[in-house]
Amino acid sequence: MMEGNRTSPTAMSTKPSSLLSFPSSLVLKQMKECGGGRGVFATEFIRAGSVILTETPFLTVPTDRAPHETSHAALVRLVLQLQGEDAGDASRIFLNEALRVLHPTSLSDLNVEDLEKSRFILKATVAALRKGAPPQVLSFTNDDMILRLLLAMQFNAFDSGLYCKLSMINHGCRPNCSKFTPTLMLDSSENLSKSEIVACRDIHPGEEITISYISPAERSLTSRQSILSEQHFFTLDPTFDAVIDTPKDERLEGLLDELDREFHNLGTDRAANMLHLDRAKDALQLCLESETCVFIKTRAHTHLCNVCFTVTSSSTSSSGDTSVTAHPGNDSDAAVVSKEVLIGTIITLVRSCHALAFELHPLFLPPEHHDVAKVLNDYAQGIAFLLSHDAKALYAAFPHTMGRFALATREEFKAKKRAASIKALYN
Repeated sequence: MMEGNRTSPTAMSTKPSSLLSFPSSLVLKQMKECGGGRGVFATEFIRAGSVILTETPFLTVPTDRAPHETSHAALVRLVLQLQGEDAGDASRIFLNEALRVLHPTSLSDLNVEDLEKSRFILKATVAALRKGAPPQVLSFTNDDMILRLLLAMQFNAFDSGLYCKLSMINHGCRPNCSKFTPTLMLDSSENLSKSEIVACRDIHPGEEITISYISPAERSLTSRQSILSEQHFFTLDPTFDAVIDTPKDERLEGLLDELDREFHNLGTDRAANMLHLDRAKDALQLCLESETCVFIKTRAHTHLCNVCFTVTSSSTSSSGDTSVTAHPGNDSDAAVVSKEVLIGTIITLVRSCHALAFELHPLFLPPEHHDVAKVLNDYAQGIAFLLSHDAKALYAAFPHTMGRFALATREEFKAKKRAASIKALYN
């Protein structure tokens, strides 16, 4: 499960009470149809934007991971280290109790095929963890216990760590809640990251609380199924995608995966950023020309919006200068990216934001979702920038909706007002 910052490698709560004690607005119920056999449900009406659950991880991912060590293996290594330390009885009891509530509670919870596959895939990891475990732990730990811990981390851990209550919330391809990136808070003299589950639409009594286990969530059904089957061992109900999904386009999704990796490594090299922007534009054009599903088109638009925002933010100085100086490769001659290129980038941003906010997001996101607010805010900022720097280019690019000043300012005002009303729900 993806998100968030990391904190201290040994941060662990020492309060053993109320491991699965939920607020009165939520209840944990048994569910035969899901892998963990349980789910979290609303007991009362929950308004969009409400923080319905806040929790501090009882374990956080160690920062001393080896180059090829997964976060799941690092968490198990930490568990074995803590069990081998001369910790207080309360801490050890809490750790064991917290780990016991996580799915799978035992290897017998898995079907035979998944268990055998896990033994084969994780054999080397289990052996490495057993070899590195403290000697005193080996007296009461065997390979099956280590395998069960690895699977518990694989099924339940977030980037920010391991939680008891949050791990009870099931996946939804159209979730009604989001897990927000943890913020560092001071707790018992240690920096621990508290995560929040926030309703992204109105939730009625009896509805199950769901979040997305996948990031980015905008993937084809086949791609989502592949990820969830590999990590969580469950299959999806295709009903949700019956109307708006089509077979997976591996070429386009592979290209977007590659662009996502590149984007996370973008720095201040403006030439590299502009090159990435061109690739993102080409990827979007391929998506628009293909018969690929709406999720992939949405992901391409979202990626392009993020790249445009990054490029334009780094290209505009606080003094309002809209020229960009790029230094491609080892060429000593500076190439100036003109105002026209920057204006073109902003127009691309506005066009993508419009497609997201008014065509794609309404198909699968509730109108109060925080992603809708983000896109509307980017849309309004793009319009405002163009009105200030090249209004004629804006009018020419959008002659029907923003062909003159009055229309453009009205479009900006509507987007800004709607974004503000959604953001207000989350404050």
